[in-house]
Amino acid sequence: MFKLTNPNYSVWKSKMRDMLVWKNLWLPVQYGKDKPDKIDAFSWEVMHLTAATYIRWLIDMGLYNNFNNETQAAQLS
Repeated sequence: MFKLTNPNYSVWKSKMRDMLVWKNLWLPVQYGKDKPDKIDAFSWEVMHLTAATYIRWLIDMGLYNNFNNETQAAQLS
């Protein structure tokens, strides 16, 4: 996987979706803040933080400051 830069957003977004699905981290992006009933609140928060951390890890340093405080995965993808 490669880091997000301004020119590669459309390809990065598609690849990031694939990576999050593969790592079972797509639900926070798909549902946003609306927690599915079958997931407890703590697990949902951990899943959001994990997905957001993974997404931020793959953002170029030139763009990172725009996203470094975001904890909701849906806002990052």
